[in-house]
Amino acid sequence: SISPAGTVTFCLSSTAQLTASPSGFGITYQWFRNNVLFAGQTNQVVNVTNNGTYTVEVSNGICSSTSNGTSAVKLKAGSANITVIGNLDICTSGSVTLKCSAGTVTYQWNKGGLPIAGATNQLYTATATGDYTVTITSTINGCSKTSTIVTVFTSCKLNEAAIDDAALSLYPNPTSGNFIIEMNFSSSLTSDADVELINSLGQIVYTQQTAITDGKLQSEVKLNNDFAAGNYFVRVIASDKVYNGIIIYQK
Repeated sequence: SISPAGTVTFCLSSTAQLTASPSGFGITYQWFRNNVLFAGQTNQVVNVTNNGTYTVEVSNGICSSTSNGTSAVKLKAGSANITVIGNLDICTSGSVTLKCSAGTVTYQWNKGGLPIAGATNQLYTATATGDYTVTITSTINGCSKTSTIVTVFTSCKLNEAAIDDAALSLYPNPTSGNFIIEMNFSSSLTSDADVELINSLGQIVYTQQTAITDGKLQSEVKLNNDFAAGNYFVRVIASDKVYNGIIIYQK
């Protein structure tokens, strides 16, 4: 026999595991899909990735029997397609709206492969350059799918030289709570910057927007007791550039 019996469902990006019985010394197995030999599948357990009806022939070397079929059905989350409303070049507009409409699903927008905190609507307005995707999760079957990358860019190069040589300074480091982010740019650059704090799981756990005024950025980050002790990646996004550092939080 096969466990599970009857019908087993699985998401597009995963597999269904089928187990034959009985087990024991000298028992051999041969799996079949839609009554056709499932080549190379001779173990007690098989992982399937395609729709079909699966059976297994079990033999003890003297006699053999074939199980009833188990149907494997692959479920889909839907179509994760991004529609761009506007121009991906945000040089003049400063932003572009990204849209995904996929029916009865939830949404999570991502940048650079990391979830954007609070970005869980059908629409997302991107104000910074980078690679964006959206992950949809079906509220019917729980399956997820991530879109292909959409790249937001800017053709503006006016501030590039001004920010190329900026260095990211974090102090005190290690910190027992609050710490300062400081950057000094080579010219009297005035702009906005995004600050992100990322934990060891790759989750963005803190975001804030701060100002660069006359070539100087100084911003305080306050870590409360809700934050676990450990290393955090600090990311500052200023115009076309991304600056990274590590802060050690010791309670």
